[in-house]
Amino acid sequence: MSTHILPKECIDIKVKKIRVRTAKPGKGSMLYRILITNQGPDTATNIVVNDLLPVQLGFDSVQFSGSTTGATYDPASGDISIPTLASGQSVSVAMKARVFQKCGTITNTAFFMGADQNDIKSSNNTSTNTYAFNKACAQSNTIR
Repeated sequence: MSTHILPKECIDIKVKKIRVRTAKPGKGSMLYRILITNQGPDTATNIVVNDLLPVQLGFDSVQFSGSTTGATYDPASGDISIPTLASGQSVSVAMKARVFQKCGTITNTAFFMGADQNDIKSSNNTSTNTYAFNKACAQSNTIR
């Protein structure tokens, strides 16, 4: 009797983050959308993507759409957990955050941390959104 070791299933998780709406400090919320897609070839299980908001932003709310049964977000750790994502399926995460910083640049990154399967393409696992605002404020702080 011979023993056959089956190869571990493979997935390709793609993370894409965009800023949908900007906001001024104290006036509304920024809206980010994170699209998490399993490009296959196999079903992904116990997927974790991290999007810990930078200190310039305060968490308001999160809403999931797409293949989201049981998906959760933990604002303290930044972890987005998705129990199952079949090949070709996506989860869209809409995240609202208050702006605390009055001027400067906000850099916000979402990245794939892991799943039960091997990810075969790491080049599409991270997505960063950078927003520079209120340049006049930054210029007025220049020492002359």
